[in-house]
Amino acid sequence: VGTFLGILISYVCVGPFARAITQRMVIQSQYMNCLRAALFSFARGEAPVTCVEFARRNIEPLNRPSFHEVEKAFKDAKKQG
Repeated sequence: VGTFLGILISYVCVGPFARAITQRMVIQSQYMNCLRAALFSFARGEAPVTCVEFARRNIEPLNRPSFHEVEKAFKDAKKQG
């Protein structure tokens, strides 16, 4: 009974909890890699548009904004100041 209970608890409680933590860590590491790429390219003296493009390449394809969306955001930011 003890072994069965341990296996049941591990599959029902510990497994989903571990998967959720792993998924959050993956998302956070992707975010940090995106920032790292942008900062390193800026430190090399690249133009801001190029820095954003380097950062954009590190985003997962499903979540990545298109090139045209980024260009539109830059133009809107320039208009606002």
